[in-house]
Amino acid sequence: MQMMNAPTTIPRPTGTADVESERGVISNLLNSYDRDELTARLNRCEGVGLDHFTDQRLRGIWGEVKMAAHREGEVNLIEIGDKTDAPLADLIALQNEQPTTAHFGTMLRRLGWAAAKRGMALEASQIMEGCHSLDQDPVAVLERVERLRTLATSKSQADDMKASLLSGEELSGLKIISRETYLGGWLREGSLGYVYGPRGLGKTWFSLGLSRAIAEGSAFGPWRAMHPRRVLYVDGEMPLDTMQERDNALRTSTAPIHFLNHERYFEKTGKAFNLTQPDTQRSLSKLLIETKTQVVVLDNLSCLFSGVAENDADAWEKVLPWLLSLRRHRIAVIIVHHSGRAGTHMRGTSRREDAATWVVRLTEPSTGNDIDGARFLAVFTKNRDGSGDETQPIELTFLRGSTGKAEVSFKRMSPLDELRQWLRDGVVSCSDLAEAMGISKPRVSKLAAMAIKAGWLKKNGREYELIESSTA
Repeated sequence: MQMMNAPTTIPRPTGTADVESERGVISNLLNSYDRDELTARLNRCEGVGLDHFTDQRLRGIWGEVKMAAHREGEVNLIEIGDKTDAPLADLIALQNEQPTTAHFGTMLRRLGWAAAKRGMALEASQIMEGCHSLDQDPVAVLERVERLRTLATSKSQADDMKASLLSGEELSGLKIISRETYLGGWLREGSLGYVYGPRGLGKTWFSLGLSRAIAEGSAFGPWRAMHPRRVLYVDGEMPLDTMQERDNALRTSTAPIHFLNHERYFEKTGKAFNLTQPDTQRSLSKLLIETKTQVVVLDNLSCLFSGVAENDADAWEKVLPWLLSLRRHRIAVIIVHHSGRAGTHMRGTSRREDAATWVVRLTEPSTGNDIDGARFLAVFTKNRDGSGDETQPIELTFLRGSTGKAEVSFKRMSPLDELRQWLRDGVVSCSDLAEAMGISKPRVSKLAAMAIKAGWLKKNGREYELIESSTA
């Protein structure tokens, strides 16, 4: 575009607007040498929209410049002036205001900051109105506070991405701190895992046993913790006296473990504990970071995350970003949940498992659970980090003696025992059994043939059927 000198009469409003940056950005765009240069500069304006310009005429010029970059023929000031009713002399003067791109980046940043401040001012005024209105829902006010926080800390995603780029050579030579293992090889620093099973089977026994072993640096079942770690157990369902009784039953030494119980919290504050709320999430994150907690157990999902529709995959988006933020702080998270009616999957949407590092399913063994304590099978349905040997299904028994202490024992399940268990749970086709057991279909067929020979299994078409012991 040809540059000429002439005085400008485009208004320069004052106040919360940074009109200098608005003019600077438009000037650099009008000063582009050709269409390719204009397109390149527009590409740098990622995230800039009409609301970034407070001056009506500058807003119109911005829109026409973007349109001009896509039209056939040369971009010229006369065409832009005709579309915006801006005098040609004004456009020429504006074009000459920033003859180089030396300050283009600075102008873009200032433009973004000014728009963010205006947005913050609007949100702040609406928050104040909400605080003075008796009809305003407090939750809605808190959501506006969260939006204000986001506006105050936001910046260009393009800048963030650029700062985070790694070349192939940089990635190859990058020294990455390995994640520490907390229990066995499968529960690691920053991992996200789920424990699920039917009501009353022993999910809390299992989760508390894990927590005690991690905090004490001891063993739980076939898995061992090499060093004591700081653990926070957040309990949203268990009565405080029952939690005390079970922890005393499992405790073998003093350890860096703390408990945040829903009854105790209500007694101290008069409030319910709901991790669906952003403010509660931030508060717990702050507590975890300040206390240098390494593992947090959330028992259980239904009680601690009120208001999340379990079958709605999109509703989990209220929680997932927070869980991922804990991972970035290298805090391992264990979530306890109920199984669905069939017992083979977690209740609700399966999207929760997408970000999980591991998932453990608890189910009742064929020997039953009629003991003073708990007995159940623990089966990994997802595992990213642990070895195949340490994530084989096991049967765990918690037996309470006369002293109140719990004796914890385990035994590994053979592949045939695991096959029988999945069949008892209603998984009857070869392909479904292969997926559930994490083995190939030929391996399932081979195990089934052994079971048929042993007399406790038969095949009906494409499905397998257990034979009752009395019949067999």
